[in-house]
Amino acid sequence: MKANIQAQTDNGIVVRVVDNADIEHRVEIDGTGEIASHQCSAYAGEERARSPRENQHVDQVNRYSKYYVDRKRGLNTLRPYSKTDRITHPERLAAATLIIGAMSPETLKSHFGACYRQIASAYADVEPPVSPPDREPDADCHRVQQDVYLALNDDQWRLLGDVLVELDGLAALATALDREPNRNDDDLFDRLEAALPGEPDGYEGDAAGDDSENRFLRGLSPLRVHWQAAEGKRVTYGGGSDPGAESAPDARLQMTVQNDRIETVQSFQRHLIHHLRCQVRDCYVGMGFSPPKGVRVRGTGIDAFTDKYEHHDGYQRYHDPDAIIDWTRQAPAQHPDW
Repeated sequence: MKANIQAQTDNGIVVRVVDNADIEHRVEIDGTGEIASHQCSAYAGEERARSPRENQHVDQVNRYSKYYVDRKRGLNTLRPYSKTDRITHPERLAAATLIIGAMSPETLKSHFGACYRQIASAYADVEPPVSPPDREPDADCHRVQQDVYLALNDDQWRLLGDVLVELDGLAALATALDREPNRNDDDLFDRLEAALPGEPDGYEGDAAGDDSENRFLRGLSPLRVHWQAAEGKRVTYGGGSDPGAESAPDARLQMTVQNDRIETVQSFQRHLIHHLRCQVRDCYVGMGFSPPKGVRVRGTGIDAFTDKYEHHDGYQRYHDPDAIIDWTRQAPAQHPDW
């Protein structure tokens, strides 16, 4: 998968992309960040006339085109977790993973306590913050979703994300959580602040005097809980305000309640970091790349891709913790600035 910008006008940007089958595409992205046209002489123009593998290539080309333009021109063309793009910015996601992973258990519980209690209630005597729908009181909690918004400026999240992805920092983070689950986070956030240029975007100081993760975490959305009932899936929402209603989330937790028991904050944090690493993996797979080494992990990540891995022959079973994965099947990840 290779790309280059051929033209840029007031109406949009034209990108030339060569996909993993060595087929050339011409993609035009309009001023709103949407695909205005997609031309490829080797594939049929209509989705229904293409093979599943050809549709997979087209989807990957569209996603990578938007990501490429976003990184090269800073035009916010990628729509995180949208129905069309599915993926999000892998660098923003990696930065969110680091900040969440750097939190002490006490700090994590103060921010993600509602999500933790909702999931832990399936395994332990914990009162969930969101109850089943009134008409389905015996419904099972299937998935818990929550948006995460960072207080990082563009230079900060790009630097953090690039370093984490290129240097396998997320794998090291997971190892650190296993070795020292009860660490203090003050020094970690002091070092993080010293390493990042400029002031965080959206952080105005904390009147309570807490000078740690609040420098980098702008806020969280209310919980969105998916219930599995006899008649199908139900969805209900928790209360509270959404701090990012006017902007896209940097990460969206989509944690599935599985057989792995989450009974402590420490185990919840380890599962949360693994889940986010799986999401970073999905971002690269969704653009047609083999994921970097630090995110070559198996498990559920972005919900839309879990469904593809289960039902689409063109993808490996990345969501299956017992699957055998050929991590070299697709081309190595290419940074737009390389």
